[in-house]
Amino acid sequence: MTEKPNLPPLKQGEMVRIYDQKKLMWGEKATVKEKIAPRSYIVETKDKVQYRRNKKQLRKITSEVQDGNDKNVSTTKRAEKQVETKSLPSNEVSRDRSRYGRTIKKPRRYEQYT
Repeated sequence: MTEKPNLPPLKQGEMVRIYDQKKLMWGEKATVKEKIAPRSYIVETKDKVQYRRNKKQLRKITSEVQDGNDKNVSTTKRAEKQVETKSLPSNEVSRDRSRYGRTIKKPRRYEQYT
């Protein structure tokens, strides 16, 4: 059996994000109210709704994220890659390479037929 790493304990009053299992992403912010069991916590959202959640379903919010906009937390910035395409002259056939760039070689048994 493989052991999973222990998640750090959460303290009362810490800000966390709750994992939304329907959307499969980290959802709204909540505050840790109390520790119920070794891995279970009661958290309260800004709407004063309390949830009991396992430590796996809670992620501590860092200070820089707390100051930021809540709606943009789950989105990530990705650098756009500009791909330069080469235009092949019409008389060249591009069948000697696969779409992954590997050279296509016919089996030797077919060499006599080409």
